Amino acid sequence: TNMTIGDYIVTINDKGSATAEEKVPPVVLCKAAEPSTQPWYDIYERVMSETTAGVQATEAAPYAVGAVYTCDLGDGARTFYVLGTDGDNVKLIMNENIGDTVAWAPSRDNSEGPVTANAYLARQTNGWTKISQSQITLPDAQDIADAMGDTAWNYASKTGKVGPTWLWVNFDGDNGLYGYWTSTPYSASYLAWYVDYDGDLSYHYVDNDNDMGVRPVITIPKENMSL
Repeated sequence: TNMTIGDYIVTINDKGSATAEEKVPPVVLCKAAEPSTQPWYDIYERVMSETTAGVQATEAAPYAVGAVYTCDLGDGARTFYVLGTDGDNVKLIMNENIGDTVAWAPSRDNSEGPVTANAYLARQTNGWTKISQSQITLPDAQDIADAMGDTAWNYASKTGKVGPTWLWVNFDGDNGLYGYWTSTPYSASYLAWYVDYDGDLSYHYVDNDNDMGVRPVITIPKENMSL
């Protein structure tokens, strides 16, 4: 029989003898941070500007969509925003693309999924040794739409709804960085969804390697996060 008493796990065997083992606290990978100023492409003035991105995590809402966290995954501190929750886990998206632009797939066919973008993401995050590669993915377009509050979006229909700025900071429309790929194919076999520097969900040819990059999403257990 096991029971927890204070900071100890007490085990009682079938003879009634008890042993106590001190609990090991969970490792904190992500700690709440204040919203900060981020480079942002002003879609109205068509110039590079700045914006305060994200919201402050609180005790009442520690995993609010858009809450800012600083995460050290093995290669130093990086900024992430809460994208959503799934049971005891939290999905967070990084505040910028990682690496260069890359195609979604090797040819103009989305049937095999984002094999090129996934492989590139794995290479760019191989220093994130505190989590497994299965915890690092491209964002799902439905999760992006949910974070935007875009209830009309579906994989075959562009709505043009603009999301909160934390979803599209650190783009530069003047220098060819136009967005980041999602993992979601469009209904037409040669397109996939991406988050555009204009702040909405759009789609592009899957073999285009000049305009879009990858922006990591990590899935972290709540016990590994702290205010």
